Amino acid sequence: MTHAMQDTAPGFHIRQYRRARFDRLISPLPAVIRVEAGEKRLTAAGLTARATAGTLILLPEETPLLVENLPLGEAPYAATVLAFPRAVFEAAYARLPRDGARAPYPLQSCLDLGAAAEAFGMALAGLSQDPEHPRTGLHCEALALEMALARAWLPPAPARSLAAQVRQHLATDLAAPWTAETLARALQISPATLRRRLRAEGCAFQDILRDLRLGSGLHLLQTTRWPVASVAEAVGYRSASRFARRFQDRFALSPGAVRRPLSDPSKETPHE
Repeated sequence: MTHAMQDTAPGFHIRQYRRARFDRLISPLPAVIRVEAGEKRLTAAGLTARATAGTLILLPEETPLLVENLPLGEAPYAATVLAFPRAVFEAAYARLPRDGARAPYPLQSCLDLGAAAEAFGMALAGLSQDPEHPRTGLHCEALALEMALARAWLPPAPARSLAAQVRQHLATDLAAPWTAETLARALQISPATLRRRLRAEGCAFQDILRDLRLGSGLHLLQTTRWPVASVAEAVGYRSASRFARRFQDRFALSPGAVRRPLSDPSKETPHE
């Protein structure tokens, strides 16, 4: 099963103090990540892309990834993420010669920064100040264009699956008491059809819901200072201790450890 990496804002900052591997994470939107400190490794289809401080990496949507965030010494791993629709990238690609080579595999790093780094800064400023302003869209398109010119392209769009539709719908309100019946009603199909079609895609409703909640909890732990109890409630767990157990089971890391330096000897509690 896969965990969705929820994007609560078009641009957000990640901080993580412990080295960790997060398997089968999914981003609902394409994203450009600028590593600020430490190193990021992304693996898909058996191939790995790396990005160190100051470099950019392109993240495809709806693609299961093995994500490794590696802090350097006592300093946390830190990154800034800009996520926007594929249509922005496609508009940029339409400006390039038709014989431009698309990415041969799902992950692309941009090591030749220059104009791409400047475009990232402009897009970040626009998304932070006024995401709806027409100029912000142009800045995002310019970033996609500069990434492509640096030979970092998105691969072709993945086929639209029912599982992707389910993740998108559940993400609108993770705290809701979702059941297969309520979701099927929202999607205007029968519960039996929902289960059958998901089974054909190799997944199940409960697995998608659990994975989405835990992945979104990880996102909130990395990007906010909310207490663990508040994170748990936001993603649909009434009990912070239950959320902490599920999180530990899935990621082999406690919620508190995501934020706490290795040198901090204090003990973790579900409500920290």
